[in-house]
Formats: sequence, structure tokens, C-alpha cells
Amino acid sequence: MSRFFNPLEQFSIFSTKSCLTSNFTNLLIVHFILILAGFYFSTMSVYIKNSVQLAYWKILDLVKISYIKNTKLKTAVFLPVFFFVFLIVIINNLCGLIPYSYAITSALIFDFYIVLTMFGVINLTGIIYHRWNFFNLFMPKGLTLTFSWFIIFFETVSYIARIFSLTIRLFANILSGHILQHILMTFSFKLFFISELVGYLFLIPWIITFLVTGLEVAICILQAYVLLILLLIYFGNVINLH
Repeated sequence: MSRFFNPLEQFSIFSTKSCLTSNFTNLLIVHFILILAGFYFSTMSVYIKNSVQLAYWKILDLVKISYIKNTKLKTAVFLPVFFFVFLIVIINNLCGLIPYSYAITSALIFDFYIVLTMFGVINLTGIIYHRWNFFNLFMPKGLTLTFSWFIIFFETVSYIARIFSLTIRLFANILSGHILQHILMTFSFKLFFISELVGYLFLIPWIITFLVTGLEVAICILQAYVLLILLLIYFGNVINLH
């Protein structure tokens, strides 16, 4: 029973015969369900279509406002990139709360891939915009040549460290919440089979788990939004050379 709900399963090693329990298979299943859900909603009533479209436009407006505020750009040519990343992260965060599913964003390599890709896009755009002036980002004005090498070194290390900080923040927040849910549900499941009156105590961790699940929904949305804002801030700094 605990095998299906264990958020630490991503660190387990299975033989090729047990591929049905692999994370890769779970990833495909989750995205296949999303595709089927998209077709399902597209064939439903006009009211449902309008509700889904309204939610879509609300999310797009939120991302657009954040994009304009943090980048100070008048053009929205880069908006679809950040909107796509936001949707990928928030959908996978929320899908991890579905029973028998897997939180793909709790995998460190998946988060690292998203952040590293976005940093590549951000820096490549900055180089295209400013050419060699882009590297002034690592050296504040007014410094003497004696201290400039130290400042460049520390600024470069600090800049690269952003990749790991964003990755670890998303990974740790998603995984820790699922571990907490796993502990509470396992404890509640074991208490349920205890005889006599003590068995009714399973309701206590079950109620706590129910409340934690609501908190996890908020965390999933918040972490996706935090990642979006930080990426937009870094993008704005590159474009405006702050």
C-alpha cells in the first residue's frame, strides 16, 4: 500500500520488469490524462468551455501583468515563453496531488532542466540585446582595476548560484509537502487497523492530512508563481542591465 503513495519512490531503483512503477511511465500517464482532459473539455457544453476559457485568460492576465511590471518591456514577444513555463510548473505541481500520480516537479533533475533552460534563454537574449555590454552586468561602475577581478568572480558565482537556488527551492517545497502527506496518511492507515477504541484515533491524522492537502494546493500555486516572478526579475535585470 505505501509503495503507491511514497513520494520517495523517485529515489528507488527498479528492474526493467517493473517499468509500470517507474517515474517515466507515471510522467507519460499524467500528461496523457491531461491530453484526454483537454479533448473532454473541448466537447462539453458552452458553459464549461467559457469557464475554462475564463480561467485561462485570468492566468494569462496574471502572467502578463507580472511580465510588464518586472521587465519594463513594451513588447510581449517573450511573454509566451514565461507563460508556458508557468503552466508547466503549476500543472505538474497540482497533478502531484492526485492519488496514484507523481509530482514531476519533486524530481530534482526536472526542475534543474527547466531552470537551466530558462537561464540559457535569458542570457542568450541579453547577449543579443547588448552584445559585449552584457558582461557589464558582472562589474558595477566606479570600481578600480585592483578590485574588479574579485568583484567579477563573486558576481559570476552569485549569478550561477541562482540556477541552483531556484531548482532547490521548487524541489524542496514540493517534495517536503508530499513527504508530510505520506507520513500522516501512513500513520492514519496503521491506526485504522488497531483494535478497540484506539483505532478511532486515525481520524486525527486524517483530518490533519485533509487540511495539509488544502495547504499543499496553495503551495503548489504559490511556488509556480514565485518561480515565474524570479525568472522575470532576472530577465528584467538582463534586459535593463541592472
